[in-house]
Amino acid sequence: MQQLYDTVRKAKANNVVIINGLDYAFDLSGIANYAVKGYNIVYGTHPYDFAGKQVSNYDKSFGYLANTYPLIATEFGEYNCNPTYISNFIAYANAKSISYTAWAWYVSGCGFPSVISDWNGTPSSDGAVVKNDLLCTNKIPGNATNNGNAGCSTSSTSSTSATGISGTLPAVDLVVYDDSVHTFTDQSWAQSKNTADSTQKHSGSVSYSFQPQQYQAVWFTKGAAIDTSRFQGIEFWIYATSSVRVAFNIVNNGNSATKIGSSIDISTGLAVNTWTRKYIELSQFPAGVYDGFWFQDQANTASGTVYLDDIKLYAKTTSGSTGSTTGASTSSTTQSSSTNGSSSTTTSQKGGTTSGSTTTNQKGSTTSGTSSQTGSTTSGSTATSQTGSTTSGSTTSQKSSTNGIVTGVTTIAAGSTSSGVFSTDTVVFSGSLLNGMLDYSWGQGNDPADTTVKLNGTVSYSFKPYNNAAVFFEKAGAIQTGGYAGVEFWYYPTNTFRVSFEVVQQNTNDAQFHSVGSSEDVAYWAGVTDVPLNTWSKIFVDFSSFPAGNYDGFWFQDKSGASSPSGTAYLNGVKLVAKSKASLSSTTATATTATTPTTPTP
Repeated sequence: MQQLYDTVRKAKANNVVIINGLDYAFDLSGIANYAVKGYNIVYGTHPYDFAGKQVSNYDKSFGYLANTYPLIATEFGEYNCNPTYISNFIAYANAKSISYTAWAWYVSGCGFPSVISDWNGTPSSDGAVVKNDLLCTNKIPGNATNNGNAGCSTSSTSSTSATGISGTLPAVDLVVYDDSVHTFTDQSWAQSKNTADSTQKHSGSVSYSFQPQQYQAVWFTKGAAIDTSRFQGIEFWIYATSSVRVAFNIVNNGNSATKIGSSIDISTGLAVNTWTRKYIELSQFPAGVYDGFWFQDQANTASGTVYLDDIKLYAKTTSGSTGSTTGASTSSTTQSSSTNGSSSTTTSQKGGTTSGSTTTNQKGSTTSGTSSQTGSTTSGSTATSQTGSTTSGSTTSQKSSTNGIVTGVTTIAAGSTSSGVFSTDTVVFSGSLLNGMLDYSWGQGNDPADTTVKLNGTVSYSFKPYNNAAVFFEKAGAIQTGGYAGVEFWYYPTNTFRVSFEVVQQNTNDAQFHSVGSSEDVAYWAGVTDVPLNTWSKIFVDFSSFPAGNYDGFWFQDKSGASSPSGTAYLNGVKLVAKSKASLSSTTATATTATTPTTPTP
């Protein structure tokens, strides 16, 4: 299945891929050990009224995935005109927030799972159950709850979203982190992060740790997951080894990361070296549907370690979950031990607001004087430029450090242009993807967090150069030859490979990515016949060799066409070098190599 998925991505198709299970697409139990690696993946199931496919079988066959992956039943039904099976499945799906598509709009009597009894669309007994669910839970936009349907239960809890559409609330909470990240994507730019730190844990075996400094943050994102009409709050446990200043923010709009509402100072009342429960009411934020949230350093100086654990969104139907004092937006509970036990000292605090203002510019807008940095917090005004915007004036940047690799960081909004040259570099990959770059790589054996070979202690991005596999980093309009001198990266091959570096652009006609200008082997840019094996080489690609323009990304692609792997190539320290650093742009013919690499200069 992984090979089939990789083939789809190799064709540059970024659409949603639905992966169904075994046993006539019903059984997804194998995903627990063989999950497909990639993005835009939904797992599908086909429950039918047969032995081994009853409600009692759902949990182990597919239901256990509901808090981890998107799930959809692309078919379900029965063959006897008895709608009991369908009723039970829909109730289960609603409780687990599993999506479904009704099958089938076809007239064929009881010997087929038809939802209509004639071609006028009259519901069959099965179709009546489906229609009732669509009306009662308001899955049909624009209908009032129940819509006068006598079959609807009056005990359902409903809410009204920002768009005025009410609906049945999720019956279960949404776990974000407990020993691992669930459902959400980890887009943190805290370079000291450890997603499975066993030093401290509130429950389970590990927690998520980071060292707050330089406005770095732990960031969890999932498109349209933070629905203030359906979730009442966010609970998490936090443990700090020293006094810290950390803020909580709701964020939106993907890579541009616009903060929504006020920043909540979660440091207030935070005891040192003990677990404290925090609960943040979503009612204090503007009503709407947002993409994620982060925990961000506010001190800009290195401090101790912060551990986070048991992070979850509380559904509005969950009772007794808040524990907050009436009128308080945020509550805290301090727990003296690292295991679940009795609590002491409950403190209520108001949501704090950071100084300054946030300006969001929509398509086609123009902002003067300030450009923004993803995740940075500054006093004064901050402008976030959206797709198609033009930014002029000064650039706000911050320094980031990854185990000795110190660089300047500048975030470029998708599709934007900038006047003049950039004075600071933009890190693309250094232990993890940074600054909103997306990983569109394809090929067997890609590992974005390979611990086998590290650069200055940071994990590397590894791939096996064969069958045209590629490591592909993308962000629309971010590769700006007018502002950057080129791309610098560290490369460690275990065999002699033919790997090319190519700048790419998405074609508006076919939506495919195509290389722009030069397509040269990395050895060419290193100024050698073959890059040395089993050691790190620092290589610089000069943008003056490419047509001037703003492009969407670049990739490192196998050009051997070999049908089987012959080793592994590792990448790290990938960054766009600011054009103001003229000394780097004149060293394209030299590759710096060292068994223990020296620290790249910013």
